[in-house]
Amino acid sequence: MAVNNVGHIRSVFRLKKMPGNVRWHDRLSRFPVLRRFSQRALRSSLIPASGFFVYRNNQEERTIRFNGRNLQFHALYESGYRSGYELESAVLMMHLCHGQDAFLDIGSNWGYFSLLMASLKEFTGPIFAFEPNPRTFADLASMVEQAGLAARIQPLNLGIGGKNCQMSLHEPDPLRTGLASLSESGDGQKISVKPLDELNLPAPRMIKIDAEGMEAEVLRGMGKTLDTIQPFVLFENFLDPLDPAQTCRPLEIFEAHGYRLYAPALLFRQGGHLVPATYGSDFNLLLERDPRPQLGLFEVNLKNRFFLGRQLNILAVHPTKMAAVWQAGILDLSRP
Repeated sequence: MAVNNVGHIRSVFRLKKMPGNVRWHDRLSRFPVLRRFSQRALRSSLIPASGFFVYRNNQEERTIRFNGRNLQFHALYESGYRSGYELESAVLMMHLCHGQDAFLDIGSNWGYFSLLMASLKEFTGPIFAFEPNPRTFADLASMVEQAGLAARIQPLNLGIGGKNCQMSLHEPDPLRTGLASLSESGDGQKISVKPLDELNLPAPRMIKIDAEGMEAEVLRGMGKTLDTIQPFVLFENFLDPLDPAQTCRPLEIFEAHGYRLYAPALLFRQGGHLVPATYGSDFNLLLERDPRPQLGLFEVNLKNRFFLGRQLNILAVHPTKMAAVWQAGILDLSRP
């Protein structure tokens, strides 16, 4: 069954004006002799850093101002994301999010996926967007307010982990906010962290986790949720051959709770063949050949994880919810 969710994503986010600092960075980067000044342009307080995009929710459009010094907004303006950010995962969530149960966005950054889920007619549930970095949280809160979604999306300046504690915020590059992480050690800004099970939130249909290596800790704090509510969980997973335990811990936790694991792929028709494309693929080029790809899932487990890509978004599905996956028109690529 072909899907048209790619077209929907294009209609939800439309760049109106590139931030000045990003525009100057791009111009200077084209000339080797000026390339060293390009990073200064991104950071310079003398160059305006406001950009604008149009957000469409149903038939309503709003022009939203965004912060060009948070480079995670590249989801709006980089050519590689012209068709959507982390496209295979976005399409997957759009297939599975419907009804009135909640969507939890853990590691929301400025709220791309929260705003995308809020645009779905089939999904009317509440959205909770967690972002521990105070500066990035300010961008998230601004997006929600400007989009007119304060009654629908609740931004929470909070980390989610395995226990109630304070953790240190580590920012390798303040502009590249997607790299920020939390650690039990270090002298960074202290951030409050709580287990998900203790927050007494509405039952989630889907949880998205992007915690920069802290995924296992997040899962340890939501064991009750996994066992009783059994939501879909889409989580980021990095391959680390030098520390395989770091890669495997989230998979082991899900297996202990009875979940099965899958990676999403968009399937493109090419000359009589069906070509799967997953995280990091050139979706723009493939969409020129086949603008209506199918969505499929292939199984991931502890035996094959290290044969797969360095970075994957993995869907965890409890057996009680498997029928809902296939009824959504998603193909099972693990079958012959």
